[in-house]
Amino acid sequence: MAKRGRRLKVNVAWQPEINFQWQPGPRSYGANSLEPRFVGSTVASINDYPYQLSIYFGRNYVCGASIIAPRWAITAANCLNFKTPEMVNLRAGSNDTQSGGRVYKVSKFVIHPKYNRSSSEYDVALLNLTTPFVYGKAVRSIPIIQAYKNVAVGSPAVITGWGWVSNSAPAFSYTLRKLVLPILDPLLCRNYYGKKFNSNTMLCTKDEKNKKGVCAYSGFPLVVNGTLVGIYSTGYGCTVTPTIYTKLSAQPIRSWITSVTRI
Repeated sequence: MAKRGRRLKVNVAWQPEINFQWQPGPRSYGANSLEPRFVGSTVASINDYPYQLSIYFGRNYVCGASIIAPRWAITAANCLNFKTPEMVNLRAGSNDTQSGGRVYKVSKFVIHPKYNRSSSEYDVALLNLTTPFVYGKAVRSIPIIQAYKNVAVGSPAVITGWGWVSNSAPAFSYTLRKLVLPILDPLLCRNYYGKKFNSNTMLCTKDEKNKKGVCAYSGFPLVVNGTLVGIYSTGYGCTVTPTIYTKLSAQPIRSWITSVTRI
């Protein structure tokens, strides 16, 4: 009978985690890819959308956000899962995810108390800055829709952010992009998602020709007539299924925003 070899005990020294500047690496480019996508989008200017922010953990770009007051920003709660305020930075006043504008530190963030990671309901969070935004041509707050105010079905809605611009090619845009998509009838959204879609707290958009859409990274603003009406929460398939947003006019959401920020 062969003798068993002796086990070698190897001690591996702990290595500290190093944060590198975010880079788009090799991806799978299918419709179900969980990468940030702005399919069918066009180049935008931060001067036209001065409320737009990018969120970083260390130096890694992870989500979008919007300026709503000199010391407050709003984003999706899922962007902040398992994070602490000292990990979060915001870049304002830049078209680029890599440079430009000014980076601001976050002193605290507040996640909606009813946020549910599984259902994506109440997917909204508020970020408070250590120092106020310096307003200018490329940095400005956006008004938030009031409680109970409905957004008409078919209204053209603008969503801005950064991401791959195609479902089938490795074409990441570091430059701000925009899409204009119609607000979809809630009943149609329910047909796609069933009970997962709650029209009381969610909005959705979809391009009828399946040529434009956004999916993956969260927190990007949904704007109708210059007013912030939604926060990008989730989506599946980018162009073939509706994109879901947190509905800011929902009374439990809008009143919570006011109670935290006095806005």
